[in-house]
Amino acid sequence: MENIIVSDRMKAVADMVNTGSRVCDIGCDHAFVSIYLIKNNTATSVIASDVRKGPVEIAARNVKAYGLDDRIQVRMADGLLGITPGEADTAIIAGMGGMLMIKILEQGQTVVNSLKQVVLQPQSDVPRVRHYIHDIGGHIVREKMIFEDGKYYNIIDVDLTCDCPESYEEEIYYTYGKLLIHGKDHIFWNYMKYLKKQKKNILDALALKNTDKSIERGRQVSEEIREIQEIEMSLNGSGYEMVD
Repeated sequence: MENIIVSDRMKAVADMVNTGSRVCDIGCDHAFVSIYLIKNNTATSVIASDVRKGPVEIAARNVKAYGLDDRIQVRMADGLLGITPGEADTAIIAGMGGMLMIKILEQGQTVVNSLKQVVLQPQSDVPRVRHYIHDIGGHIVREKMIFEDGKYYNIIDVDLTCDCPESYEEEIYYTYGKLLIHGKDHIFWNYMKYLKKQKKNILDALALKNTDKSIERGRQVSEEIREIQEIEMSLNGSGYEMVD
């Protein structure tokens, strides 16, 4: 069968995986990423796991259709609980809320301790995910932002092999991503502009209410706008020509 086509978001997730890895794809849905990893010679083997029966059955059919039964195992399991420590080098956890992602990592701590890499694509609570990565001794070595179907997505590559702990010196780096702030990514630049416009609209709406609560919230939003403006200034000052 011909090469599989995946979305830009899922391709970006797959492209973060270290070449030659044994991968567990948690929340694999229909196993498209798992198949992509094998077809592109990125992974040597994949365990495609999902907690739902329907996606697991579809994933198994897709793997069979591509003739990859010997390279991809499909399992029905909750998070990392269906993985034995040592079975995989890299875990992919993508397309779910950040707090659920943290719960999966916490529940599968023995598996996490045996991994070299985790690739995460949280749909929410991204700052909390960054904090948690550092809490468990991980290093954020790459971040990428993707714009797809009208939404912005963060993809985070985590190295779990480093002995020395990593932490960010400023909270703003957890909020927006240190590597994204210091990188030269026009998608992140557009995201900053989008976020600033969104927060200015919130500020305008709060000004109409004129209550103690709205005034306090307005101060918080104003501070958030100031942070975004600082990031924009740093991006402009980097000598990088931003693309609208």
